Amino acid sequence: MPAARVKRWMWVGIAVCLVAAASTDAPAVAQDTGTNERRYRTSIEGITDSGLRRLLAGLSALIEAEGAPFVSFATLRSRANRDLADFRTALRSEGYYASDLSSRIERADDPARVIITIDPGPRYVLGTIDIAYDGTAPAPSVRGQVLDRVGLSAGAAARAPDIVRAETRVALALPELGHPLARVLDRRVVVDHATATVAVTYRMDAGPMLRFGPVRFSGLDTIAAGHLERLVPWQAGQVYDQRLVDRYRQRLSRSGLFSAIDVDLGEGQTDATGDGVPILVTVREARHRTIGVGASYSTSEGIGGDVAWEHRNILGSGERLRLEGRGAKIEQSLAARFFKPHFRRYDQTLSAATVLTRQDTDAFRELSSNLSVGLDRPWFDRWRASLAVEAEYSDITDAEGNRQFFLAGLPGSLLWNGTDDLLDPKRGARVLLEVSPYLAQEDSPFGFVRNELTATGYYAPGRDDRLVLALRGKVGSIVGATTTTLPANRRFYAGGGGSVRGFGFQEVGPLNDEGDPAGGRSLAEVGIEARWRIAGNFGLVPFIDGGNVYDDVLPRLSGFRWGGGLGFRYYTAFGPLRFDVATPIDRRPEDEDILFYISIGQSF
Repeated sequence: MPAARVKRWMWVGIAVCLVAAASTDAPAVAQDTGTNERRYRTSIEGITDSGLRRLLAGLSALIEAEGAPFVSFATLRSRANRDLADFRTALRSEGYYASDLSSRIERADDPARVIITIDPGPRYVLGTIDIAYDGTAPAPSVRGQVLDRVGLSAGAAARAPDIVRAETRVALALPELGHPLARVLDRRVVVDHATATVAVTYRMDAGPMLRFGPVRFSGLDTIAAGHLERLVPWQAGQVYDQRLVDRYRQRLSRSGLFSAIDVDLGEGQTDATGDGVPILVTVREARHRTIGVGASYSTSEGIGGDVAWEHRNILGSGERLRLEGRGAKIEQSLAARFFKPHFRRYDQTLSAATVLTRQDTDAFRELSSNLSVGLDRPWFDRWRASLAVEAEYSDITDAEGNRQFFLAGLPGSLLWNGTDDLLDPKRGARVLLEVSPYLAQEDSPFGFVRNELTATGYYAPGRDDRLVLALRGKVGSIVGATTTTLPANRRFYAGGGGSVRGFGFQEVGPLNDEGDPAGGRSLAEVGIEARWRIAGNFGLVPFIDGGNVYDDVLPRLSGFRWGGGLGFRYYTAFGPLRFDVATPIDRRPEDEDILFYISIGQSF
């Protein structure tokens, strides 16, 4: 099929997908049955509160079957009686303990009418709220904190769901305040019709007040106990707090070192010695070695393959060693990366990497070796910050000739992540700022600072997340050196599967006299996708990308090159498989008509 026809049919496909996605939730049009079968409609009278009306309507057997013809009036009477019983239960649950309900059927009407009349009566409110303790009661300060956490207040509506949830809060509060063996014995609810109030009493067995004692481990084979002790978030002798135990369990789980974890009180469950109750940590170690492979393909970059070997406990304290190899048409690389978790403090990671790279693109040829050492740690709630020391030697051939560079830098980054999923987000946003100052040596020393700001946002308009709108923006700037002075591998380029689709790798931006990409000192890119999961694990993604590279220090945000197309997704447990077909919207003579991109993971 000629490329022009492929391009035309691809744009037709995009339009069809967008129209179909927009109409996913459109209501179906009711069809006339064309029969004379008897039908009915239901009226609920006497309820003015809209929320209560919706609750009762959702419980109604009459309303649920209203669209179908009924067999007999006895059937309607049976449904009405069932509704009356369910409505009484629901009204009591909402605090209406003196309601009056009745029903009648208007047989002469066509359709027939079933009328349920409700007088809800007064809404009862909470009176006294108390916690009674069997045996030894906790300290007065603990009793006060437990009562504060109940979350009920006198005078509030006496709703059954609120009373039940309050019992759960009481059961959780005591283990967080030094009483891990606490039990709820009973819940007593007394309704006083004379005063329209409800008194609630929770009866508890608080058990003894305990303190954290020594931590003992069971099931360890290759992992050092000292490493797990450094992750403990409490001090020996501290009052027992279930929240700290849960936090410790989460830390162990996030380490990826174990396939099973149990953290519980040790034998005896008492503190008879005064040294605290022992905490027993029972684990089963997971396999620490893995081999991974990956593949990608694009029209301009050809076939690429990745292989990796990783050991996640190389030194016995969760240290990771990862060896990677990549082979592709334009790039080959070997890398060794080492990660030391919880270095000097919890959740701070020490990393070291050495990378050998060979690239042969239309823009330049590169042979380089890179060494870096850095720290990464959380900062506030959703932030992460990293700082590294980097050294690189590169031999580069481009339009300026063959040159050798030595670089020393301090690359740093600051990430804010507000998305709901790291690999396939549906909602939220993510912002990454990278600032990398370098000192370079060619014939003479010079310096420059490379800056990038990337922001992505995700929005799912429906509750089922079948349609997700994704937006990406990126700007970059290099300060301190001219474009021709900069090493070609440190300039900005655009175009390709992870940039502006519809164009070849690095083919968006200025060209040199030979028609090859020249790169630039600034960059601007935007992208938008409509990720529509059409059925099961299959999805369609119409998209548009735009951007350009500039020789100026700051991007002009004009003269964008635009590409668009249609993507196909197959969703797996480890992320979506991606196949994108794209074309330039404003095609130049040197641009391809159609380009393909195949890889693992979303485009952004």
